[in-house]
Amino acid sequence: MDSVIIAYQNWLSSTSFKWDTFLHLTTSSPTSIKGFKRKIERFLEYAGGWGFFGFEYGKFGGVLHVHGIVEGREREIQDVWYWWFKRYGRNLIQEIKPELKARGIRYICKYALKDGNFEILGKRNKNLLTSQLLLCNNRKQKDTGG
Repeated sequence: MDSVIIAYQNWLSSTSFKWDTFLHLTTSSPTSIKGFKRKIERFLEYAGGWGFFGFEYGKFGGVLHVHGIVEGREREIQDVWYWWFKRYGRNLIQEIKPELKARGIRYICKYALKDGNFEILGKRNKNLLTSQLLLCNNRKQKDTGG
């Protein structure tokens, strides 16, 4: 699994992406992954951009939450924080500090790939992303013998 995380870290750290926002999102009431994806899509319609999101069930209570990274946010941090909070609940939304970018990407990959529940959401050339993602998956199969 470590080689898969490293492959995704390398991909997401490439200069192809101009990440500007880290997200940690929760909801005030239980929701499914499908429901959470709809909430994130609505959020991205408001905030602008697209992103890579990992869905994780918490150790205590099994509550679903999301770790994500976004490129192309068009609104201020406090506005997008308030938008999510007012509709869905607790969150942590931060601008990416360049000196912490690599560590943040590593953190998101670790949690996004832990259970294999991750998604690319928002508006970006999905054909380009899909082809790049296939390269990561091919590397994973090669590294794991699958």
